[in-house]
Amino acid sequence: MEIKNVVKGRIAEALASELLKKSKNKVYRFGYETVLQNLTQLEATFDKNTKTAEIIRSIPDLVVVNKKGEVFFVEVKERTKKVGRYFFSKTEWDRLKDVLGYWNAVLVLVTAEPPFFRIFDGSLKNAFVPIEKYHKFDIQKVALEECNALAEKYFRDNKN
Repeated sequence: MEIKNVVKGRIAEALASELLKKSKNKVYRFGYETVLQNLTQLEATFDKNTKTAEIIRSIPDLVVVNKKGEVFFVEVKERTKKVGRYFFSKTEWDRLKDVLGYWNAVLVLVTAEPPFFRIFDGSLKNAFVPIEKYHKFDIQKVALEECNALAEKYFRDNKN
């Protein structure tokens, strides 16, 4: 994976995390890179072609506890370009939906165009909604405006 894409992914994860925190949710970094740092350092010797390895690599990025105490696994993805009309190829989307289903996770998509933060929770057929309409996270307007400005700054002018 190109360094540029790794950095963009980490920026997206940080922005999503901060948006959720500023909206009074508790956010914990969780994903493969965070929880299993030693394993990622051994990646050269780590057999990626096993079912166990696939499950480990699919660990969602965040655990979020909302104001009501409900717990969510959250996967964060960044896309600055569409594949035709969509943000994911059919193969990538099908695989991602399988991962979301396995973990009962929601997907936060950070994009280079408004709405900059979108969410998919599986309840709508393949549809993303602006994150502020996902009432379980009670996204605060001020926090959203601040994070939108940062997403625009980091992603809109860097679409390649």
